[in-house]
Amino acid sequence: MTIPPPRPPKIPESVLVVIHTAELDVLLIERADRCGYWQSVTGPKDALDEPADLTARREVFEETGIEVGS
Repeated sequence: MTIPPPRPPKIPESVLVVIHTAELDVLLIERADRCGYWQSVTGPKDALDEPADLTARREVFEETGIEVGS
């Protein structure tokens, strides 16, 4: 039996991004691992010194394909 290598610990800081229209329609994404569960974009920093705005942009792109600020 092969034991997989340990995962690096998650950085205990994350972002929650709310994307909305001028009319306040909010973008929610359905979780891939739990059908029927919807949430906003969230995710942890990749490094302790990563700025929150960079984390937010990266997570939005990873989870939706939307490039923020372009």
